[in-house]
Amino acid sequence: MKHLLIIVACATMAFTSLSCSTEPVDDFELQLLSQDEPPSFEANDICVDSDPEVRITNNGDLPIHLDVYDFNENLLGFVHNLQPGDTSEWVNFPVGTIMFSVTKDLIADEKIQFEMSKCMIFEMEIDIDNLLTDAEPESI
Repeated sequence: MKHLLIIVACATMAFTSLSCSTEPVDDFELQLLSQDEPPSFEANDICVDSDPEVRITNNGDLPIHLDVYDFNENLLGFVHNLQPGDTSEWVNFPVGTIMFSVTKDLIADEKIQFEMSKCMIFEMEIDIDNLLTDAEPESI
C-alpha cells in the first residue's frame, strides 16, 4: 500500500510532464507582432485583374477634394472634404485615361492625367505647402 501512493504520484508527474509542450519565446512574440499588423500586399503576391485605385493623403492645412474623371469627363469617383492630416480610403475606377482633379479652396485646382490599367494604384499626396507632390501611379 505504501508503494502504491508513490507509484500513483510518479505516474501523475510523468503524465503531466509528457503532455506539456514548450514553444520558444521568440516564436510566440513573433506571432503576437504579426497579429497586430494589418495585412499588406507582398511583392510575390499576384494581382489578378483588379481595377485601378487611388487614395490621397492631406499633409496640408486646408481641406481638399479629389475628383476622378474618365476621358469624357464623366465622374468615376471622389473624395470630398478630406481634412488636414487624414488619408482617404481607396477609390477604384475602370481602366482608361483618367484625370485626377484636386481642389483646395473651390477656386484653384490641380489636374493631372494618367493612363491607368488593371492592377495599378496611385497614392497621391498634398504636401505641407498645400501642393500636390510629384507622385505617379505604379503597377502592383
